[in-house]
Amino acid sequence: MPSNAGRRGAAWEWTLAQRLRDAGWHVVRSSGSHGPVDLYAWDPDGWLWLVQAKTAGAHRPGPADRALLEAVAQRTGGWPVVVSPGPRGQPPVWVEWGAGRWHRVTMEADGAEKGDSHE
Repeated sequence: MPSNAGRRGAAWEWTLAQRLRDAGWHVVRSSGSHGPVDLYAWDPDGWLWLVQAKTAGAHRPGPADRALLEAVAQRTGGWPVVVSPGPRGQPPVWVEWGAGRWHRVTMEADGAEKGDSHE
């Protein structure tokens, strides 16, 4: 039986996947994932985003998880991101990898980005 943290994490993955689908993304959830990628998400422009969903704590994975996520990104050509729920009533917080460091990005309800982008 999953722990409370596991149930919370799965619920956040489902919520995030639905928000992305509502914004026109194609999303595949890596069910029961204990690996670096929780959601494979293609935005409306066809970009592959490799999503690690976090519900609590730091908005970025630890060094080992980050290295795995970056390795998967290199093999797939995907864009690695970590997504956490935003503060109550706010959009989720996205932290993405680019130019050798992590960047904080806010994803609006319509899927539009505010902050650094991948282009």
